[in-house]
Amino acid sequence: MNANIVPVLGIHTLHTPGDAKEIAIDIVHIHGLGGHAINTWSRGEICWPRDLLPQALPVVARVLTFGYDAGRFGVNANLDIEDAALQLISELERVRSTSEERKRSFVAIAHSLGGIVLKKALIMSNNKMSLRHILGSLAGIIFLATPHRGSALADVADKFLRLNLVIGAPQKFIKSLRQNSQELASIADDFRQIADQRSLPITSFYELLPTRGRLICFSDIVVYKESALLSIQSENALGVALNHHEICKYRDANDSVFRDLVSRVRTFIERGPIQSRARVFLPWDTTQHFTGRRDCLQQIHESFCGTGRRIVALYGDGGMGKTEVSLKYARENEHHYDYVFFVDSASVQSLEADFINLHDKVGLSSEKGREFEEMKQFLLRERHWLLVLDNDDDWVALDQLRFPETSNGHILITCRGREHTSDPRISRAIEDDGQLSEARGLSAAILGK
Repeated sequence: MNANIVPVLGIHTLHTPGDAKEIAIDIVHIHGLGGHAINTWSRGEICWPRDLLPQALPVVARVLTFGYDAGRFGVNANLDIEDAALQLISELERVRSTSEERKRSFVAIAHSLGGIVLKKALIMSNNKMSLRHILGSLAGIIFLATPHRGSALADVADKFLRLNLVIGAPQKFIKSLRQNSQELASIADDFRQIADQRSLPITSFYELLPTRGRLICFSDIVVYKESALLSIQSENALGVALNHHEICKYRDANDSVFRDLVSRVRTFIERGPIQSRARVFLPWDTTQHFTGRRDCLQQIHESFCGTGRRIVALYGDGGMGKTEVSLKYARENEHHYDYVFFVDSASVQSLEADFINLHDKVGLSSEKGREFEEMKQFLLRERHWLLVLDNDDDWVALDQLRFPETSNGHILITCRGREHTSDPRISRAIEDDGQLSEARGLSAAILGK
């Protein structure tokens, strides 16, 4: 039976040992637009994830492949990137459902636009507490000719159509690519931020040979080097003398590109995932429709670089999303800290109540009435923590309660007015104007427009 005409949807197991207790790592493959869960990775009768990869690894691996209707079958014209990402998340939850399975490391290998689906899935799971174990157990990613630059995606979509590489592709998928939508730019920026700040191990392979279209007169490189690279510190890059179609197909274990890929996977396995040891005390997760203000997040990140105490004030009118920005920053950067705290600083009463609550959650013991002072002493002793003082319009924490009396840690204050931002204790004041276009985009997303 020709696998090309048989839908293989969801996550399927290509290789697993007889005893599940022996499994040390999962390897998950994600094909691209017009791809197939088995044939994308096959050359002739050899499906290398099934036939070559398990024997090349130093540990026992379960090899998985994810299939979605990306144009091969033409039965779901309404599929878009978020739909495919949600399917991937759901399938990962299904096949990694027990606590032991969720603790197990996994490596993701994505071809072409499958890398965008993977990035969207990781962004969405990072924004939801119950799904953060997915990113937390990720040991590394191999991108095979994935276009990362938002500005180049429309060009890639046109090449797919011009070279006739996909038949019956989901129209919403293609439309979003060709329009170079804000969603795609956001995926590129958000993932780059997550990967860079987590030092997520990544290897990006890019094609050096053109792909010939179904009409012999057309040939072109589909994803150029400039688009195939994330250009972050934790990324390794490798150009290979293959075209876009062949970069994910290997004839045998001696194939030079296969050997390079295996070498990278072995390194991921040896290092393991980067685990967050932080104790995080945040009131809620950012909404799944939160579109960012990536510029504010980047400014906060830059302000907290270096040693010693840093106090950053994020100011702007009410309703602009300052609290969401602060929560987003805290979630994305929790792995840099031992403790992450969030306090309602709108009044002395709310601030003291939240600190008493945190005192109990941290597990400190002191006589009744001294909880606030004990928390101040705790932060004086500890060195690596982030404290968000939300809605501190009247400078309650710094002025009225003289908090904190320490040179350690990072403090992020959200407030409305800028009259306090000239305070010499403030390392940097950042204005959040809400970026009206993003606010409109958020409203449209929530309303489903």
